[in-house]
Amino acid sequence: MSSLFHLQKMLAPKFHRMISKPLSVRFTKHFTTATTTNSPYTPRRSLMYVPGNDDRKVSKIPKLGADCVCLDCEDGVALNMKESARNNIRDILDILDTKRVDFNSSECSVRVNSVDSGMCETDLEVVLGGENLPSALHL
Repeated sequence: MSSLFHLQKMLAPKFHRMISKPLSVRFTKHFTTATTTNSPYTPRRSLMYVPGNDDRKVSKIPKLGADCVCLDCEDGVALNMKESARNNIRDILDILDTKRVDFNSSECSVRVNSVDSGMCETDLEVVLGGENLPSALHL
């Protein structure tokens, strides 16, 4: 439980404007929904995971046409390539303005390793360590 609290403390300064508080909760027969205050729901029809360390696959992002492209540090990356993936993702985020990788109309998100893996904190420090941030994080 303490690692989750530590994770929340790390994320709060960077994403405080994006964390929504539920306004109302409606219970139905099969599921629970919550309405949030910050932004309207944005439907995403397609989400494409791209390993953050694979330059060949990263170069194909402009042709994907997905609603959201997720740069992956987790399952799509071999254990010995995790550091390379983190640094490559940070480089991609740092130079979004110079269009090294053109996301076109795709949203850019990042998937980090699980908290239990012991690599999540390092992933977050590197990925959130620059001025440009991903539009979403997958934990």
